[in-house]
Order: sequence, then C-alpha cells, then structure tokens
Amino acid sequence: MQPTTGPDASFEIVQAIGGTLLSAIFTAGIITSTFAASLSSHATAARLLYAMGREGVLMRSLFDYLHPRWKTPVFNVLVIGVFCLLALFLEFATAAFSE
Repeated sequence: MQPTTGPDASFEIVQAIGGTLLSAIFTAGIITSTFAASLSSHATAARLLYAMGREGVLMRSLFDYLHPRWKTPVFNVLVIGVFCLLALFLEFATAAFSE
C-alpha cells in the first residue's frame, strides 16, 4: 500500500478503516457541515450589511430595512444571495484578481 497524501487522503483512510458505510457517513457529515457554515456566513453577511445601513455607512433606504413580521434584513439576504449565485460562475483565478 502506497502512502496517501493530498485532499483525497481522508476519504481513502475512512474507506480503508470503515468501508462503504463509514465513507458514506463521512461524506454526509462533510456536506452537512459545509451547508451549515455557508448558511451562517450568509446570515452574518446580511446582518453586517444591515448594521452598516443602520449606521449610515450604506444607503439607509435599502440596507436599513427589516421585515415587519420576521425582523430579518430581507433586502440584504437577497443581495448576499445574488453574490453567492454569481460566485458559481467565477473561476478561482477570476475571483482572486490574478493575472
């Protein structure tokens, strides 16, 4: 058996130790944790835009709005969502502004 390095090492180790079942559980855990981290970052960025709008750093008319019933910054959530969707179409080199 050859030593494994790189990003696939953890999957190969889990596969060797626990087989297909542990590998599936490991993959589900990675997907769940990635989704949870993305969701919390999305909510945090929306609240940050709200705070900046409330303080007058950004346009108050857009970024200071809270939904009357749920008290969430609806417009800011949509703005962050659009940026996240646009990121799907960017390559890493484009996003990093490298030549």
